[in-house]
Amino acid sequence: PAPAELRDWQRETLTARAIVLAHVRQMAETCGSILRAEAMFVEALTAGTLPPVIAQAARTANAKAGASRTLSAVTLRRWRTSAAKAPEAPTVLAPKHTAAPAAPAWLEPVLAAYAHPTERTAAELLEIVAERHPGLALPAVRTVQRTLANLGPLARNAGRLSARELKKYRAFV
Repeated sequence: PAPAELRDWQRETLTARAIVLAHVRQMAETCGSILRAEAMFVEALTAGTLPPVIAQAARTANAKAGASRTLSAVTLRRWRTSAAKAPEAPTVLAPKHTAAPAAPAWLEPVLAAYAHPTERTAAELLEIVAERHPGLALPAVRTVQRTLANLGPLARNAGRLSARELKKYRAFV
């Protein structure tokens, strides 16, 4: 992506990865081998002997949740080869952004049919939606069941239960 299209977290991770790679290159000049420098960097990171700025950059560059997650020499090598393959592309070290998947087209009609006080099964829902929307591609019954099970209790029971019955699913205020 173009540098202007990057989100703030991607830009921070990109900068941190560049700092880590620059530090590894400096270590390689001292020890004579880039592979040995990568291994030494990982050892120093796990031992906690890196300067605090570099250690923080390594945590940011990793872009993974959890305090126990750490960098490996393979990850450093992958970043280094990516940067070497495309030196003209400054954003090659930026992590990819994956957007949340959009809701399928069949979900809204299924939820409209589901929001009925008589508790309909998934198979009955698909029959009703097929009658109301003849050109709509419908999924398997198990897919509908799984999707409904993954919804929150308020979204799943809206229209099926009265307002008083829905109160038990709301957070206490």
